[in-house]
Amino acid sequence: MAAPCSVARARFAVHGIPLVLQGAALGAMVGFLTYGNKKFHHLDAQMRKLLEPLYRTMKELISFVDADAAAFNDYMVDTHFIHFASFESLHVV
Repeated sequence: MAAPCSVARARFAVHGIPLVLQGAALGAMVGFLTYGNKKFHHLDAQMRKLLEPLYRTMKELISFVDADAAAFNDYMVDTHFIHFASFESLHVV
């Protein structure tokens, strides 16, 4: 059984968090910090337009990250079990 998205996890993730999710989360965070701030009043209309899709995308991607992590955990449990079972067969008393 191969680990799904293991190549993508290694190449396109920082601290185990996919870059796409980080981008959506950071975009939503900046949107929330900018939205309604007097200093960024000139960007308010643009933030109102971008904030909802960024936040929705971030929420949608979290479920994919959770599913990928669960699949990877299953893979690790299976590999550890196979390794443990072969180790036990070597030490029959």
